[in-house]
Amino acid sequence: MLRIATRNSPLALVQVQEVITQLGTSAYEILPLSSFGDLNKDLSLLEEQKPDFFTDTLDTAVLEDRADIAIHSAKDLPFPLHDGLALVALTTALDATDSLVSPKGLKLSELPTKACVGTSSKTRMAEIAAVRSDLTFKSIRGTIEDRLAQVDRGDFDAIVVATCALKRLGLATRITEVLPYAAHPLQGMLAILAKADRPDLKALFSSLDTRVHYGMAWLVGGGCGTYEMLTIKADRVLAHADVIFYDDLLTQDLLDRYAASKVYVGKRKDKASTVQDSISEMMYREVLNGKKTVRLKGGDPLLFSRGGEELDYLRMRHCVVEVVPGISAFQTCAASAAIPLTQRNISASLGIVSAHYSTTTTIPHLGTDTCVYYMGATKLASVKEHLMGEGHAPVEPVIIVESGGLPEERHVSTTVGALDKCSIASPALIIAGNVGKHYQTMDRLLYTGLDPTACTVFAKIIHIPLIATHSLPCNVSDFSDCTTLLFTSKEAIRYFCSRYSCAGKKIVVIGSQTGTSLAEHGYTADYCAQEPTSQSCAELILSHPEWAVAYPCSNKSDNCISTLKNVVTVRAYATKLQCPTKIEMTSFSSVFFSSPSTVDSFINWQGSVASHLLVYAMGPATHARLLEHTVNPNRIIYASTYRHVSVGDDISLGAHDA
Repeated sequence: MLRIATRNSPLALVQVQEVITQLGTSAYEILPLSSFGDLNKDLSLLEEQKPDFFTDTLDTAVLEDRADIAIHSAKDLPFPLHDGLALVALTTALDATDSLVSPKGLKLSELPTKACVGTSSKTRMAEIAAVRSDLTFKSIRGTIEDRLAQVDRGDFDAIVVATCALKRLGLATRITEVLPYAAHPLQGMLAILAKADRPDLKALFSSLDTRVHYGMAWLVGGGCGTYEMLTIKADRVLAHADVIFYDDLLTQDLLDRYAASKVYVGKRKDKASTVQDSISEMMYREVLNGKKTVRLKGGDPLLFSRGGEELDYLRMRHCVVEVVPGISAFQTCAASAAIPLTQRNISASLGIVSAHYSTTTTIPHLGTDTCVYYMGATKLASVKEHLMGEGHAPVEPVIIVESGGLPEERHVSTTVGALDKCSIASPALIIAGNVGKHYQTMDRLLYTGLDPTACTVFAKIIHIPLIATHSLPCNVSDFSDCTTLLFTSKEAIRYFCSRYSCAGKKIVVIGSQTGTSLAEHGYTADYCAQEPTSQSCAELILSHPEWAVAYPCSNKSDNCISTLKNVVTVRAYATKLQCPTKIEMTSFSSVFFSSPSTVDSFINWQGSVASHLLVYAMGPATHARLLEHTVNPNRIIYASTYRHVSVGDDISLGAHDA
């Protein structure tokens, strides 16, 4: 026997019958109860009331095991639900609109000036007042029958009623007009609550639950800066998303990696922005349509963002929302500047605060050794005053990081006392405290190839790949009789070994790092060139005239290997030049070119190699290409003989294939 708690009103009892009919059971009993709201009809709903105003006694009955379920109008549910309760079903809305009831049949536009409209919704009152500011409003309470009686006897000129309530009671003829405004998002839905530890009831009502047709939402932290700061889980979620709502502080290279529809909803100071409620509503609509919906934010989605509001908005509407954390700006900026936010004997505490408040005039007290300020670029004087008030001496160091994690990142080193004299551009993060005493500037190197981990030049390496690769179809018959395979790049290994077996073949690699990449695919190199150059590979092949060599390489490969009579060139992949958004090169002290293609791409991108840059060239072909572009040879380091460069991977590719 299913025991059902419900409010003791005609509408509530009809709603119970609606659920029972859909469930198809006759084994039930009804426990009619009066809620706090039913017992206190003198309290206006246009004023703030407790969240469980209409649900308290029913939910208590379920928690005390006097009832198995409680059936509510979904819009009456408190948020969050009481501990121990679970929403086991949310029914499809009978009708999601509101209607105007006027005994004289007058529509909203026809009501006379100062006409009195009865409503129990502050939102509806505000929406009507926006178009009819000449009307007056008054709270109305009671059952639907009570409200109709009040308007019929002249207490109101018109009232606003849920359309579904009139339809459920067979009173649809009382509707004067359906109002054109969006009603409560849960309007017309019925909510079935049970104890959280009742899986049998969750199973019983699953066929009634409209949420099975919903999609899911994720609030995802995109990290601070480039794609490389994204977590593995965030990457997986984004790869499976149907739609991504994104904002500022996210790079285009990150967004371009995913096939989902993308909607820009950025909010920046002094620029056109998307209203927060509109963002939340758009996300909600996508979830209702069954879409895998991602809200992608820079940094962490719940730190100094509106993520908490979006989370509540969706959960109040009973959507499933998962939060995927991200690497925040304070972590990225501190790491980039090599500043320990806490350190033994220097800083035992860390405070993080926004310098820009909309509801207060002062920054909250921190009382910490290290202070981090978000959104402080235009608030330097306020931040200085706050630090002095916190007891930080004027000589204490302050490090400001602009555009943290991005190629154009810039550091400003100053002190508490001189902070307000700095010129800073947004976005910027301020780190203050004695942990900044050992801050030191470091040369910045722009790495243009595919794999910056292969480069160990003593500098801070900023990776902007100026080439990209993709697989090309190969004719197997061209190399099926070959006895030997030659690999001069990690990319060649990746594309070739993903489609073809190397079993039974001798394998030659250009360098030890390329050999390591080969081992990751389950093969061991038989030979390694004496030097990591195409010439050295060619000499090795010439010393073995009995070899029939297949040479998987890029479509741009052009070297002496391909000219050998016993070599079949296999164009296994294509190399494409990339042209990212142009940036200023003034913050860089050097640039590393891993291939002739990266040189060509850089020239297309920047126009020339700025004269202040030290230039690293990997391999003779790259060196020659730089000379073709009139780069002064006196500022070129030939990287294949430079001891701080690891040979192999895409650097080897760069010298010969790309």
